[in-house]
Amino acid sequence: MEDEPRIFKEFFEYVGNPEGCRLFHWTDFEIGEMREATKRHPEIARGIESIIASCVDLKEVIKSQVYLPVPTYSIKSVAPALGFNWRHKDIGAMESMVLYWEYLETGDRSKVEKVIDYNEDDCIAMARVVEAVEKM
Repeated sequence: MEDEPRIFKEFFEYVGNPEGCRLFHWTDFEIGEMREATKRHPEIARGIESIIASCVDLKEVIKSQVYLPVPTYSIKSVAPALGFNWRHKDIGAMESMVLYWEYLETGDRSKVEKVIDYNEDDCIAMARVVEAVEKM
């Protein structure tokens, strides 16, 4: 938690002017977390708010554009319905957090590699969903 302001500042530098980009996510979880961060760190709140303004919730975009035969519009339901599958079927968000904490405690690279795969697959899943819907 003490590194949060530094991490955000590094992200601001990485993104540059957020008006020139779009940051895609699935659901508004990240937005809520960033809004909470503005309360904890008012000194960087303006930067966080500019990042939030550049965010696009792909779930809402997809949900408003196409009907899919899925029980929910979670990325874990939508992406497989459109042909994408995660490499590690036994790892979800909670498991990836536990693996990361275990990596921090043990230094076991195999644990963090699974976390990297999981996060990479989440990003690829969103891209594949967009590609599939565009073809429709």
